[in-house]
Amino acid sequence: MDFFGIGPLELLVIAMVALLIFGPKKLPELAQTLGKTMRSLKDASRDFERDIKREFEPPATTTHSLAALEEEAAIPTAIPAQNPTSVPEPVDLNPHS
Repeated sequence: MDFFGIGPLELLVIAMVALLIFGPKKLPELAQTLGKTMRSLKDASRDFERDIKREFEPPATTTHSLAALEEEAAIPTAIPAQNPTSVPEPVDLNPHS
């Protein structure tokens, strides 16, 4: 079982050297700090990868095609008459005067 390309024997040698350098009192604190750092790097890497994938994926919702938009634009809407036959009475905004 390789851990970052390091075999079990190499990992044991690294652990022994770290024990000699940092001592038994400081080693657990160092391991905890290293674990937190590795977790935060892994989370940041996953977030970065997710953001990149989201940017390059096509949108989930489909938009109208150009042909559908042109067809919709070609449908005439109600055109007001040139000469209206009746004009509405003006509304009195001041009924007390």
